[in-house]
Amino acid sequence: LSDTTRCFNVTGSGVVIAGGQSGGVIRLANGNGNDWPMIFHTSATDCLAYHIVIDGGEIVGGGAGIAAHSNAKNTLIASCYVRNIFDNPTGGNTDGYHAVANDAAGANNAFVDCWAYRVSDDGFDAWESGQKQFFYFCDSRENARHPTNPSGDGNGFKLGGPVAGPSVAHLLYKCNAQDNKDNGYNHNANEGGIVLHTCTASGNLNGTYSDIVQFVIV
Repeated sequence: LSDTTRCFNVTGSGVVIAGGQSGGVIRLANGNGNDWPMIFHTSATDCLAYHIVIDGGEIVGGGAGIAAHSNAKNTLIASCYVRNIFDNPTGGNTDGYHAVANDAAGANNAFVDCWAYRVSDDGFDAWESGQKQFFYFCDSRENARHPTNPSGDGNGFKLGGPVAGPSVAHLLYKCNAQDNKDNGYNHNANEGGIVLHTCTASGNLNGTYSDIVQFVIV
């Protein structure tokens, strides 16, 4: 499951990573070389991670705390917490969660009851995902507002479209974006009409939406 730069590097099927009732904690040492502490990618299928806490430290070169990436399929990330992670020198490359580069087989990845707090870039990022990604009951707060380290954009949810191919409407249900440095919800070039169902936002420094036209509010 692991290699020299990732705590968990999952490419298999049916893998379950459970933190137990109180939550398993991964703390990153600064300069340790990690790019993704936990990543499900490529041929990862029908996998589950739950009750995992990524708590502080440096991610070298960017990445995210927990990722369903590069055509992971049917991945469920549930009841996880990512907080206080950053990258140097700009802070603009480390997100809480990635649902990124899922453009072919990478469908049906879901993030449920997940929190992103004071990561140095965006809370949740779906850049280049041409397959629909799902976010339920997720909370994204104070991102790009790290108290001691450099900061990047700071969107609660940044749901960008693919560079090539059709844009897709990612689905958010009862999510919250609060006190982030930029927008609560940013479509980031995705013209697929992102669906926000019963979602809330407050205190985001650049407003709730990057462009209200690109969102379907229900």
